[in-house]
Amino acid sequence: GAALGAVAATNWVLKDTLGKLVRMAWASKMGRKFDSDAKRWRYRACFIYALGNGLEVSTYLHPRFFLVLAMLANSCKQVSMLTSSATRNALYNSFRRMDDDVDTVGTGSNSTLKSSINGGRRRGVVENIGDITAKGEAQIAVVDLLGIASGICLSRAIGVSVQNVLTVWSVLQLGEIYCMYHEIRSIVYQTLNFERMYTVLGRLLPVDDESGSANGESCCCDRIPTPDQIAAEEKVFLPPDHLGRKEIAFGSAGRSVLSPGELDVLIRDVFRGERFFLAVGADEKNKRGLSARFRQMLRQKKGLS
Repeated sequence: GAALGAVAATNWVLKDTLGKLVRMAWASKMGRKFDSDAKRWRYRACFIYALGNGLEVSTYLHPRFFLVLAMLANSCKQVSMLTSSATRNALYNSFRRMDDDVDTVGTGSNSTLKSSINGGRRRGVVENIGDITAKGEAQIAVVDLLGIASGICLSRAIGVSVQNVLTVWSVLQLGEIYCMYHEIRSIVYQTLNFERMYTVLGRLLPVDDESGSANGESCCCDRIPTPDQIAAEEKVFLPPDHLGRKEIAFGSAGRSVLSPGELDVLIRDVFRGERFFLAVGADEKNKRGLSARFRQMLRQKKGLS
């Protein structure tokens, strides 16, 4: 009896240990990708969690492989829970309230500032992320309690039949995936990631079909899409088609390895009077891409003069 208990305890420890190790490895490998692509990774986490549930059900069908199946199931669930929690705040940010009357208050060395527009008030974002998070966590707690209660009722109704268990699991997982799809579809971002930036600039600049690079020539473009239109076009599971084009890249001039003199010419001459400018072109991150093209442009300009 004692030996059997020790073996069972060891199996549970091994299962949980592997799950934690996989969770840490996943966090170190994928952590930087969640913020810019939260919608897609949150939806993928739903499938990973469904796979973990399926592996747990399979332990009931194949008890001889309990340890292996349980470790794999726990690993999938750990990856899914990490992805879900890591993308949660990024999704919550899309619900931040825009207010036409927002005070501008400085802290630290900056004193309280008042805008001269609209009587000292301006349009801005209300920092209510704490309120959104609190309400979201409360809803999660309510859904968890309802899930526990419904699970107890279902377990009594379906009994221990393998066919009934698989049927109920399949229906519930399909329902969860369906609801999650429409939940992710309803989220609209007001900020730009690579995919949304590519979509917007694609309406402003012609794109070379072979290389995927913007050639910078003027074109007759369609109306710039609204955030709602971009959200409707975004894929929520598969990566965008254009992400396979490694040549295209967006960035600031500061990431283009420009010398101080080159940067000074860009700010004072090429982009004089502009508040922002964006580097769009081939991905030359390790080849001094923009700097090399800039020097070539200056040499051509001197040759013509």
